[in-house]
Amino acid sequence: LGVDPKEMMERLQYKVDNTIYPNGFNKHNGGGMEGVTMILGTLQEMVLQSFDNVIRVFPNWDLDMRVEFTGLRAYGAFIVDGTAAGDGTFEAKIVSEKGRPLNVYVKEEGYALCFGDTCLPLGDGVVTVDTLPGQTFYIKKVN
Repeated sequence: LGVDPKEMMERLQYKVDNTIYPNGFNKHNGGGMEGVTMILGTLQEMVLQSFDNVIRVFPNWDLDMRVEFTGLRAYGAFIVDGTAAGDGTFEAKIVSEKGRPLNVYVKEEGYALCFGDTCLPLGDGVVTVDTLPGQTFYIKKVN
């Protein structure tokens, strides 16, 4: 996203603390749940992006902050679960629903896309693999 994730979290916290009532409505002359959906949408984009046919896991998350997500849908009929451990590392699971090609990008070095007995290094561009319906892939730290 091009913005420091710590600054984004500070801004989101400010919005929660100062512009939204406890029931989720905006304090500023009308509006409904837009304030809450903007916050949730921002958090989701920080942990998972899937556009231009590429899945990006934790593209703008501070990996020193612990977070976990399950069941997020990604472009191409994939279901993604992920965990940032809070120690600078993360892992993810990607399940193919339809057997379409999987395109993955991870900006951090030292990670691999693993399936079966195969692990392909990530961190140097987009990695593309063919999938089968129901096939599971793992992104894990290898160094």
